[in-house]
Amino acid sequence: MKDEAEYAYFAGCTASFVENDVAVGAVRMLDDAGIEFTGLFDKEACCGIPMLVAGKWDVFEKIMRMNVSNMKKKGVKTVITSCPACWLMWHTVYPQWAEKLGIEYGLETKHYSEVLVERLDVLKPKFKQPLDKVVAWHDSCHLGRAGGKVYEPPRELLKAIPGIKFRELEYNRERAHCCGSVVSLIAEPPVAYRLGNMRLQEAADVNADVIVALCPCCIFQFRVAAQENNLDIQAQDLGAW
Repeated sequence: MKDEAEYAYFAGCTASFVENDVAVGAVRMLDDAGIEFTGLFDKEACCGIPMLVAGKWDVFEKIMRMNVSNMKKKGVKTVITSCPACWLMWHTVYPQWAEKLGIEYGLETKHYSEVLVERLDVLKPKFKQPLDKVVAWHDSCHLGRAGGKVYEPPRELLKAIPGIKFRELEYNRERAHCCGSVVSLIAEPPVAYRLGNMRLQEAADVNADVIVALCPCCIFQFRVAAQENNLDIQAQDLGAW
């Protein structure tokens, strides 16, 4: 990762501190795709979505100003995220608040799947090891029906991996069910386990060995829900393949 670049990878809290394989996988694939990028490293703060939804608007504003300022100091033009919630903040919420606060913004935001699929001609020759697994795809809320509508790039990446037998879940794209993570998992774990079980059962119904997602919070939820419901289904982040 460069000290300065036009692209920057923003890992987010969950990929940094909970499901580290998500951040590691994303960085490796961006590197394999030949993309020069930087990051905020120890100056990366939370995207601020927990503070925003909790009504801690003064804390959120401080975080937003710091993140945006640090990106600009590194010459960044496009922020690449792992986490759909971080994507939502950088893509939609930060620009809205920047306009309200009179801050010049000017940053583009993409999920790493969108960036990688543009370099599929570089990546595909590097997919040499067949996986020989039945794989189901989960559309995460924030990057799907809640605003992002990023549906096809991750599917294109998965289908490019040799040996994969791709399966759609019954409820997909704009009809996709929530994994049940984040607020549910924190406030009502038994409810979260039931919601996770519903989604995992969809994967079981298509005989999937693995359920793949592009959200670190979804990955964490599926791993916990599979354990709590005694389901033998692996949960894997797209970038960690």
